[in-house]
Amino acid sequence: MVYSPIIHKWFYPEGPDTFEYPLPVEQFIEGHDSRLPEWTRSFASLSLTDANQAFGKHINSIAHPDISAFTSVCESLVPYSIVVCESYSWLLCKLQDQFDESSAHGNMLQLPAPHLDAEWPTVFDSENFTSLRRFLKYFGGTRIDMPPTCGPLTPEKLQPVTEDLDTYAWKNIGIWKGAYPVYNVGNGDVVLVRSDGTYGIWCHELGDEPNGAVNDLGSFGQFIEFVAKETGITR
Repeated sequence: MVYSPIIHKWFYPEGPDTFEYPLPVEQFIEGHDSRLPEWTRSFASLSLTDANQAFGKHINSIAHPDISAFTSVCESLVPYSIVVCESYSWLLCKLQDQFDESSAHGNMLQLPAPHLDAEWPTVFDSENFTSLRRFLKYFGGTRIDMPPTCGPLTPEKLQPVTEDLDTYAWKNIGIWKGAYPVYNVGNGDVVLVRSDGTYGIWCHELGDEPNGAVNDLGSFGQFIEFVAKETGITR
């Protein structure tokens, strides 16, 4: 049993820090358990063996060919801990041979509780977005690195992007104005999708490029392969 969480310090002394509770969790710091959705909390008291069985059943229940590139990554992982940062939480799943290593990009994913009650933008009602809705329902807000880097991006907060010349946010987006940000890559870049179902990657380092800051990614199939690759976990 583990009581003291692993504390991941933020770059700045004022925080926010991130708290990682290896399973099974004996006790949370006061206030942390109240932030957990029911799905995430259901893993807290489980042994690693039982948590792995429960997680396997979950992944099998949501399996679909459209998102198999990503679920196959999840199938290679084992629930290891629960992560809490501010008001957000995730189930951290990790490569089993990396349990003795610090949780970091390339050996883990942090998965949110399913977004069962998400209200989608009207444009997502199109059949063009069926696969994306399925992915975001179960994996929207997934993190490939420790928070709070890049911030959370969840289905509940999807808003179209607009050019903001006063800050660096969404600078130089051109024809991608009005697109929706759907996935934080983890390095500051963000995947966008237009109303026609075309995906692109807004690159934060290309704010002054004459050809724009968004590189075309293509279809949903190309998007799902891209985000699976960006996890850094070999399938």
